[in-house]
Amino acid sequence: MPPWALGGAVVATLVKGTAAGIYPAMRAARVSPTVAPAAV
Repeated sequence: MPPWALGGAVVATLVKGTAAGIYPAMRAARVSPTVAPAAV
């Protein structure tokens, strides 16, 4: 396996993981703490 392919896979994984974590966190940050338990 070429080193560039391994590096690309690592970078792609980090980008996808970061995006998958940031999106829900930004949505949760907009919800009032008093309303959040009712939304679950």
